[in-house]
Amino acid sequence: MDRTDSLTAISSIVEQHAEEAVFLAQQRERAIRAPHYFLRDLVKLDYRLDANLDGLRLAGETGWGLCERMLADEGPAGVFTAAVVAISSGEGDRIEKVVEFGCAQPRLARGLAAALGWLPLADAEPYIDWLLAAKAPALRRVGLSAAMAHRKHPGRLLVEMIGQADSSLKARALRAVGELGLQEALDRAARFVDSADESIKAAASWSVALRSAYPEALAVMRSVAESDSPLGNKALQVAMRCMDFGEAKAWQRYLAESTDHARLAIDGAGALGDPATVNWLITRMDQPALARVAGNAFTMITGLNLAEAHLEGKPLDLFEGGPDDDPRDGRVAMDADVRLPWPDPVLIERWWNVNRDQFAAGTRHLMGKAITLEWLGEVIVKGLQPQRTAAALELAVLRPDQPLFNVAAPGFRQATLLRLPQSTWVNLPRSPVAPAQ
Repeated sequence: MDRTDSLTAISSIVEQHAEEAVFLAQQRERAIRAPHYFLRDLVKLDYRLDANLDGLRLAGETGWGLCERMLADEGPAGVFTAAVVAISSGEGDRIEKVVEFGCAQPRLARGLAAALGWLPLADAEPYIDWLLAAKAPALRRVGLSAAMAHRKHPGRLLVEMIGQADSSLKARALRAVGELGLQEALDRAARFVDSADESIKAAASWSVALRSAYPEALAVMRSVAESDSPLGNKALQVAMRCMDFGEAKAWQRYLAESTDHARLAIDGAGALGDPATVNWLITRMDQPALARVAGNAFTMITGLNLAEAHLEGKPLDLFEGGPDDDPRDGRVAMDADVRLPWPDPVLIERWWNVNRDQFAAGTRHLMGKAITLEWLGEVIVKGLQPQRTAAALELAVLRPDQPLFNVAAPGFRQATLLRLPQSTWVNLPRSPVAPAQ
């Protein structure tokens, strides 16, 4: 192979690294919420992403040239890839370019914050601190989002940002209070529970409700959940877990009786975790639009994996779902339940009639067991991403002064924080111990 052929081959390899990095970054953005991803799957995905980012880092100017092109063409994933490579290089002009480009639009800023959250804190911290102290609200929002990815306390700057006029920055700072479990800042956050700005009100209420079950904040979360807000499900998850058990049960019954909140009622039953709702959930499993989410709520309460227990049924309707794992698929709208199993209500009812005595009605359950610190820790390690998210919220309720565990962090960082031996990271059990069948 002559020199020209060799250079062509190297260029082709670097281009492949660039394409794969963007593809995997896009896939990762969905994976952190996906109902079929375990921690070990996230670790494997993140190893692949990191290997391709390494390929771009090592390619020097050639790699950076491709990253520059992706800034304009590949959206947040392109910004993420370019920012990781730029910051890793330490080249000031590269870093300045990605920061300027990434902060130009809120959508692109997600990619910049994700890059700073991806990098080890030792590498990212100087840039996070610089962004936190900047004058422009857009820069400070990115810095704060990146700091929260690492659960890094911004210190006195957080109080300063809560006092800022910019509503987006204020809201992000108020949410950080809950993410970090800052008991000393809850009173300050509570002042904004009745804000006229909906984003500020929702952020403040989320933090205050999660960490103190403040009634006014819970009322706001309930209102947001019942609205058409894109934050509706997040508000539901916090409100249902933080409300007094009797009040939460009454709210779930109200939602179940409402024709406007059928799906919300099912999600609410899963978050409530009361086995007393299981019979009602089974009655929803023969409705095409609700069957899979009802099966998911059943699993959240009982811990039973429908596929492994052979309790799956046939799809109740035929349709073409949205894109799968390929972000280059032209179909943008995605079926929210596409990765959830179709339950067989007859088989599930039969299983429930045999096993129901294992579950005490009136006691909150998650994944088959009553909620305890020890069990939540096991779900964090072995559960699917939505189950791990639920366990993290429950841990935050039980330990209000501790940071909310970040189930979206790089998988290898999560495994390290959980003190798991590295030899087990890609071979972790697929789920928490399921109840006897």
